[in-house]
Amino acid sequence: MDIHAQHQHLLLADSNFQLTVLDSFAENRVLLENYRVEFEEVNRLNKKLHELKEQIAKEEAEQDYNSFQYNQLEDAKLSEGELEEIEGEFRLLSNAEEIKVSLYNMASLLNPSDISVVHNLREMTSIASRISGNYPAVNSISERIESCRIELKDIEEEIQASAEKVTLSPERAQQLDERISLIYTLLKKHNAENTEELISIRNSLAEKLKLTEDRKEEITALKNQIEKVTGKRDNMAEELYRIRVGIAKKFDSTLLSKIRELEMPHAMFETRVEKISGFNLNGNCSVKFFFSANKNGELRDISKVASGGELSRIMLCLKSVMASGLGMPTMIFDEIDTGVSGKIADKMGNLIGEMAKNMQIFAITHLPQIASKGECHLLVYKEIDDKNTTRTEIRRISGEERLIEIARMLSGAKLTEAAVANAKELLYNQT
Repeated sequence: MDIHAQHQHLLLADSNFQLTVLDSFAENRVLLENYRVEFEEVNRLNKKLHELKEQIAKEEAEQDYNSFQYNQLEDAKLSEGELEEIEGEFRLLSNAEEIKVSLYNMASLLNPSDISVVHNLREMTSIASRISGNYPAVNSISERIESCRIELKDIEEEIQASAEKVTLSPERAQQLDERISLIYTLLKKHNAENTEELISIRNSLAEKLKLTEDRKEEITALKNQIEKVTGKRDNMAEELYRIRVGIAKKFDSTLLSKIRELEMPHAMFETRVEKISGFNLNGNCSVKFFFSANKNGELRDISKVASGGELSRIMLCLKSVMASGLGMPTMIFDEIDTGVSGKIADKMGNLIGEMAKNMQIFAITHLPQIASKGECHLLVYKEIDDKNTTRTEIRRISGEERLIEIARMLSGAKLTEAAVANAKELLYNQT
């Protein structure tokens, strides 16, 4: 549905409206819709590219710092649970001499005055064995002594072995001290609780560094996509331009034939299609209407040379052309006859009547020449109800009532016989 509102003829000064009219005549709707899809896609991809470049710039500004942080953690060669392990080893090395001496002292207590406690326990079991024949009760004591001897022998061997394992290594202790110091420095720097958290931070930094490289590859892919979509957009824009240029003369001829029928026999009309810099929703060209109502007159911008009545007539002709191009089922004209009267109004009414053969037309008018052309006449009026409230009403009129209304539109408040006769002529003698 197309609605022509009051003063809409001012749209004739709008280049977008002029282009829409031409596209309607050229039946460019599908091509224009497809072009706009590519146009929006190019804009979307360019916006995405801009945001991606900004993100990379931000990441690159942090990359040196992130790279330093990552390399420091990577060079540390951290492993889970390492700190607890090396701290234990460091404590051992730091106290190795004391531990070694203590172990030897423990071993010496098993051999006081060079007399082995283990040896003495063996002697005790031998003595018990000699008297066991006459004193069987000693056997249980002998077994317990033997058990103690075996346990003490194991303890003695383990103490000796442990003492041998404890080595004095200041160099290793220093290495561990430096390692522990490094790990604690990293923990404090990264506000971490343990080496596991440090490893997680290192991996996160690695991902950030990798992401920046991935984004650079994404930019390359995005640029290739933009180039492809831009090519499609440009080709469609060029096709729209070619069609518009090609159809312009036919459009001018079609429109001019309608304009000249409305009492402008010497009118000239020209559509100019020109390339513009860049692209917009309508392509890469602009459309301007040029007009002259006078014979051999100079063609000028239509909004600057046409009078109000001329603009109304031209707009009606344009609407007629648009209706045929768009296949529109309904058009509403709200005083499209502004600024015209008499014979011109009658011819405008005929044009509206021709349009009404192929579509539904609502014409809101104060001109009897146009009102008389309709198949259905609706009267809009105001009245005051019993609550003293003004109401707007509408009802269909026909026959004598319609004749009187047309006559009233001709003569004004005072109805004359001439007006009635003229109304009959308008209603019943249509040509």
